[in-house]
Amino acid sequence: SPYMIVDLDKLDPTTLYVYNLLKQNNHSILKHFITTTEALNKANKDSLLVIVDTQNPYIVHSKEMLSLNLKTIVVDHHRGNETSIQGELSHIDPAASSTVELLMELSNFFSREIQVDPLEASIMYGGLVVDTNLFTYRTNGRTFEVASKLKDYGADTILVKTWLRND
Repeated sequence: SPYMIVDLDKLDPTTLYVYNLLKQNNHSILKHFITTTEALNKANKDSLLVIVDTQNPYIVHSKEMLSLNLKTIVVDHHRGNETSIQGELSHIDPAASSTVELLMELSNFFSREIQVDPLEASIMYGGLVVDTNLFTYRTNGRTFEVASKLKDYGADTILVKTWLRND
């Protein structure tokens, strides 16, 4: 079963707000959230660690996971350097506006359709908005295609604007 590591004490206020929105909506994704401690206890030689939106070992949400030397995939839109996490598979594209853009493109390669509900689409749209500074920075046609697809999935642009109203 896939898990997402979420330690509430490490979340910034906006992310915590969105997490609480997921809780208020009793969103099904919550059953996949575990803490770093739980992840460390569950990990085994067959575990696959997927790191998104960073290659920097110093800012990974759960640095402790790196010490387990698990099979790793890295998906990121930032440029790497000599300290970057090296995955068995890495999809690094600095030309992409955001990791959301890369994840949406990668979803096209799955043999089954990836279902994205309106709240998930809104969260992903929020990531796109933040990384592009309201579509003014590092945008291209791919960026707008992803925004369009997220809107088709039901992304609520007004809701996202309320999340991002404060720094």
